[in-house]
Amino acid sequence: MKINTLVLLGCVSLAGCSGSEGMVEVKGKVHKSGQPLVVPIMPNGTGGRVMVLFHAMEQGQKDWGPHGAIVKPDGTFALSGPKGNGIPPGKYRVEITWQDQFPMGDDKLEGKFGKENSPVVLEVPSPEEIDIDVARVTGER
Repeated sequence: MKINTLVLLGCVSLAGCSGSEGMVEVKGKVHKSGQPLVVPIMPNGTGGRVMVLFHAMEQGQKDWGPHGAIVKPDGTFALSGPKGNGIPPGKYRVEITWQDQFPMGDDKLEGKFGKENSPVVLEVPSPEEIDIDVARVTGER
C-alpha cells in the first residue's frame, strides 16, 4: 500500500532487529511522479547523489544521528544505521538532497526537504515501507 506523503506522517518498514534489541532497519523509495531521481555518472566514476538523512526530533533522541542512506538508481534505499543493525525507534524528520555533482552541487530540490523544513516526518517503526513522491509534496506536476 502506497502512502500519500502530503500527510506529514510517513511509514517505514520493520525489517527485523538484527543484533541490538529495538533497532529498526528502514526501507523506502524516493521518486518524482513515479520516476527515480536521476543523477549523472561521469566516465571517471564521479557524479551526483540522492541522499536521505533521518534527523531525530524527540527529546532525548538528539544524539541519535542523523542517520543517512544513499538512494540507489532505482529510487530505493535501506537505512541500516551506523552498526548495520538499524536505527532507534522514534520520530524523525527526513532530509532529502538531490545533487548532480556531489558534494558541491546545488540541491535540485531547492532545500524543500531540508533538515529544518522537510514536510516528511515519520515514526519508526511502522508496518509500511516509506514512499516519498517529491512532486506531490512540493505541489509539482
